[in-house]
Amino acid sequence: MASTETSTIASQDESLNDSGGVSATRRIQIPMTEFLRFPKAVEYLVDQGFKDPMALAQTEAGRGRLLPYLPARFTIDMDARAVAGDLGNVATEGYLTFNIYTAHFNDGFNTASWNVVMDLQGKLHQFSPARSVDAVGRVHFCGLKNYDEDTLVMIQSANESAGGHAFKWNWRNDEYTRIGAGGSGHGTYGCHDIQFAHPGSAEHGEAFWAPGPNPSCAENNNVTLVEAATGKQIGGFETGFADCVADVNHAQLLEDDTSSILSLRAISAIAKYEIDKSGFGATRKWIIGGDEGNWPIVHGDVTYPPGATVWDGQHNAEYMGDNEVWMFDDKGMQNQSRLLIVKVNEDDNIAEIVWDYPLGLLAQVYGDCDPLPSGNILASYWRSTYGNKSAYDQTQCGVMEVTRETKEVAWHLRVFGQECPDDDCQLLWDKSGWTMYSVERFYEKPVLPSIQTPRVGATISPPSCAGGVLSFTAWNTFKVSSRREGHYSLLGRETGETLATGTFLFEAHWRPTNVTVAVDLTSDTVETELVLQNNHGATTHFNMTCTKG
Repeated sequence: MASTETSTIASQDESLNDSGGVSATRRIQIPMTEFLRFPKAVEYLVDQGFKDPMALAQTEAGRGRLLPYLPARFTIDMDARAVAGDLGNVATEGYLTFNIYTAHFNDGFNTASWNVVMDLQGKLHQFSPARSVDAVGRVHFCGLKNYDEDTLVMIQSANESAGGHAFKWNWRNDEYTRIGAGGSGHGTYGCHDIQFAHPGSAEHGEAFWAPGPNPSCAENNNVTLVEAATGKQIGGFETGFADCVADVNHAQLLEDDTSSILSLRAISAIAKYEIDKSGFGATRKWIIGGDEGNWPIVHGDVTYPPGATVWDGQHNAEYMGDNEVWMFDDKGMQNQSRLLIVKVNEDDNIAEIVWDYPLGLLAQVYGDCDPLPSGNILASYWRSTYGNKSAYDQTQCGVMEVTRETKEVAWHLRVFGQECPDDDCQLLWDKSGWTMYSVERFYEKPVLPSIQTPRVGATISPPSCAGGVLSFTAWNTFKVSSRREGHYSLLGRETGETLATGTFLFEAHWRPTNVTVAVDLTSDTVETELVLQNNHGATTHFNMTCTKG
């Protein structure tokens, strides 16, 4: 594993609650100088004509010169208790990743675009200029996903076309590998999503799914399965809508790539398609929301008829198990954006909003909403306006983690840029300010609940081995849309003897995986080590005492 350049945090301060006392939330400041601890970030700025970027970042005037290319700072507010959720302290481990970019009034072309990997404590593990190919200015990346613990897959938006080349990015050594080159359209794909095919589902080697680009309107349409090595199309299906009508801004493959949930942003709808066995073609099973929707939608005491626009311009709508579709609703409330969880009842052909979280800000486009193993909800946002009403009102985009039951903000990253001197400044996705499309969380190794006490009322416990029965609840290292194989071994710590071993399937959508197996012990008590491994070889260990039944 290659070594990773990491940053140190300049300052960490406790925040104050409204009455002036110290709250449970810790505030972490990440200044501009932290971004410059990464050599490629400095190299990029030198290429822009800055002889010594680090020296410039030491003064207010110098930082002002760098603002078209670097954020002014990040801040994090973190309540470790709320982050722990059902998992305990292990929930605070791992990483989050996202792309931020800015055009900064530069004729609509990006002046800077950065791929970021960091941890929840604010340590930057990668801050890298996004790779630009066949583009004016810097590209940005919209949808990005984990290929494994070391590698992300992503598609660029070149020249604000919502399409470009696809890459694997090893974030540890900052190396890009182009995939899908040589196919139709010069190997370009819609930037809004990418998902690698389920292992074994493609007969032609490693492959990925992506929407198709339409540069004439900067939207995506239809979905294609592409051989990663050659760019050859080996599957795909059409939405049933003409180009520049629906805009596929999320394409999720389910059930070993036999069905798909699409987010059709431009018509404010979500739809499910059953994919033909041949891999080419699909049948729409249902469509919900917007003028084309054919199901009623229930929210509290209100039932909206089919054809009503309940969410509007949504992003990253995705099935998350338990008949739930999660999304970022950009404009459904008109004056502010919100996070939504919608229950889909395919037996009665009805949808119900079962959870929402108004954000108090309006995002015209972009945004994400995902589950976490802790039970909390991860979201990203981009503000369409900002101002000087308060220090935090200067925030341009950010990432937050919210508890599902109590709607507390457990963790909040804010990205700051050039300050607004007035109450209201406009942020335009193609003209100014820092913008973020989506965010992902991932861990180094499979996740087991901590011994440390989780939140009150948590229903998940650490692994146990009592009465001759081994039980554990686990999560894979990152969220995927189909189940993946895992392996466990229970070893005697003194003898190394294998007391139990087997395989299981990690549940999809970062839902908890429960495993219970009998263990035949020859002694009343044995000190043991549980070893858990996923299909990438990532391994976690847990020590405990086993008792005989």
